[in-house]
Amino acid sequence: MLIRPLSQSDSEAVRELDHKILGPDRSATWDTYLDRFLAIVEMDALPFPPWGCFVAEENGSLIGFLFAERQSTVYGLPPGARIVAIAVHPDNRHDDVGTGLVNSLIAQCENEGIEQIFAALLAADRRDARFLRSLGFDGAAVRVFVRQVGVDGSNGTGEDAGEKRAYDAIVTRVADQLKRTQDRSGEALNTALGRASELTNAAGEFTSEQIERASGYVRRDLFSLSENRERASVLVRDRLRPSRVKDGFLALASEVIERAGSGLSRLSDRIEKPLQFDTGEVTGPGTLTCTTCDSQMRFRNTGRIPPCPRCHATSFKKSY
Repeated sequence: MLIRPLSQSDSEAVRELDHKILGPDRSATWDTYLDRFLAIVEMDALPFPPWGCFVAEENGSLIGFLFAERQSTVYGLPPGARIVAIAVHPDNRHDDVGTGLVNSLIAQCENEGIEQIFAALLAADRRDARFLRSLGFDGAAVRVFVRQVGVDGSNGTGEDAGEKRAYDAIVTRVADQLKRTQDRSGEALNTALGRASELTNAAGEFTSEQIERASGYVRRDLFSLSENRERASVLVRDRLRPSRVKDGFLALASEVIERAGSGLSRLSDRIEKPLQFDTGEVTGPGTLTCTTCDSQMRFRNTGRIPPCPRCHATSFKKSY
């Protein structure tokens, strides 16, 4: 294995590895720094490699990369370096590739008198946290506090987060159930939803109340999908590119539209009045329009519905 500074000729291979891990559409991820770094690398006649950027290769193939930058004193942090992005090919996860990349950055910092290296992670990135701790990283003296705006301020560990995670678990299982049958009827959707709720309950991760509410939200969103099936079909087909959608309600929407179109028609026939979405409920991707002032909120992922940001009303209709 060879670890060396990033060069202009590496940009295509870096993008390919990034896409392999995160998918071509990274809009749902928090880290968009990769594009900025590669834009710099791809500039004509770059005289020197970007600071703190390394790649790992084996037999001429790129198997990992690390992008870092000098850390300013913003947020009260002392000067140092910050790891922006690190990736290792899935086939090489246990070959000390990440360790070698970080050690190369450490060596560069030591040569330049930089005394600290920072890395910011999401709370859910437990595997990455274990990796950094194994290399001597520890919790920083600066602690970041977050309060969600427009919701109840949940810290992400209670009922609020539980219902959202239960919603995602159920829609994933509904999609899986649909893949197991050729039945395209609306009743097949109901059966799949019931079975998905049973499996989620059996897993023991959520309370029965969370599952009951989340199941109701999923059922309502399926009705909404049927009510808006033509526009939803266009959105999923042309804008969301289903081949890139791996899980969540968008994956379910793709599966339902592709495999159960007639079932959607029968579901929509059972809608007696326009569906209503209320503040405090959970819903999947789509656009909510306030029934009072017509202000819109776009959901890219599963989320709890806040009050209208313009008039603070609590009732919405959904479109795609």
